[in-house]
Amino acid sequence: NRLGIQSIPRVQIGQTLFNSVKIPRENILGNKGQGYKNLFSGLVAERCSIIGSSLGIAWLTAVSGLIYTNLRVQFGRDYFI
Repeated sequence: NRLGIQSIPRVQIGQTLFNSVKIPRENILGNKGQGYKNLFSGLVAERCSIIGSSLGIAWLTAVSGLIYTNLRVQFGRDYFI
């Protein structure tokens, strides 16, 4: 399986394969066979952070547009009625 951007399914980030790799027991992080689960458990907080940033940017854009239309004058009249 390849890692990709889920909102754009045809874009692939890359692929890393580890075939026949032997890791000493003292260097293993977590339980054997749980690496994929451990990797994606940390992505929940990251995704929430991205969503929060996106909502903040959208809110700021809407407020900035509203302020701009309230200040704008066109042909001697207020643009926003």
